[in-house]
Amino acid sequence: MSMPITPDHASCWKVVHQIEKKCFGKNTSSELTIKDIYVRVVKTFYRSEDIENHILQTLEIDDSQIDTLFNNYKDDFDNFEWKKICLFEHHFGKSNYYHDSDNYEKLVEQKSKFLDSLKEACEVQSFLLKSSKLSTVERIQRRKKSQCEEAVSVVGNKRHFPEVLDAQLHNLIPENFEIDKVISVDCTRTCKHPPALHLFVESGDLSEEQISDICLLFDAHIRKKHNDNCAEIIFLRKGAFELYTDKFGRTVRFELRDNIMMKTLNEQIFMYGKYLIQILKMMFLHQTVCPVMVQAQ
Repeated sequence: MSMPITPDHASCWKVVHQIEKKCFGKNTSSELTIKDIYVRVVKTFYRSEDIENHILQTLEIDDSQIDTLFNNYKDDFDNFEWKKICLFEHHFGKSNYYHDSDNYEKLVEQKSKFLDSLKEACEVQSFLLKSSKLSTVERIQRRKKSQCEEAVSVVGNKRHFPEVLDAQLHNLIPENFEIDKVISVDCTRTCKHPPALHLFVESGDLSEEQISDICLLFDAHIRKKHNDNCAEIIFLRKGAFELYTDKFGRTVRFELRDNIMMKTLNEQIFMYGKYLIQILKMMFLHQTVCPVMVQAQ
């Protein structure tokens, strides 16, 4: 059974290797020493420095019970640093990297490889933690977005998912019509007509004929496909919705509706396509109705 290497033996081996290198030009030892390893251990942080310092403050460790520790270097380090070295040696002695040997170079090599493995594990952990945080944030944002989309609904005679309705209406628009976006909302308490849907259209220049066609297309779709009524369609100038867009690129429809009702967007409105009670009565009589076009003042 081989005898363990003591600090005195290690010092002797180091002197021998240095003499051999000078005399014969051979490097029979590792460039590293045990003290070099300890200096690297002290400079390596596996967690945030604050967390590590807290652990070292509360840690109680008996260095006399660590067989692989070179105690002759204790005075070269402060209390925190020595605790960190003790912790390293404690885990090294229990790792697969440690093989009992009376060869100083092999012992240095084993400790160096163990320290490198810890650094690699720390880097992998840091990468995985960062990736995990990003994935978690993205997943939470997607869930919030999904929950918002599921929770939002507009109600006329029946309940609708506005994102779906908006997309359907937008698909009805002829290609040569300069229309950017369609937003559907429901009534407010100030509405005097029976429950129905209100539509806001952001568009470029449209002729009265084009606006009339859009009104008829939208109204027919809402009546036939959704069994509901359209109270009015308001046409706003291009760019009017920009201030009402959230970080997901969606229009905050109810804030937009409220500001239109409070007339804060009057300058952006260029045409009203009004249906209101007149259309609802005509629908009851199964007659076809053309929208009443009102030029914005």
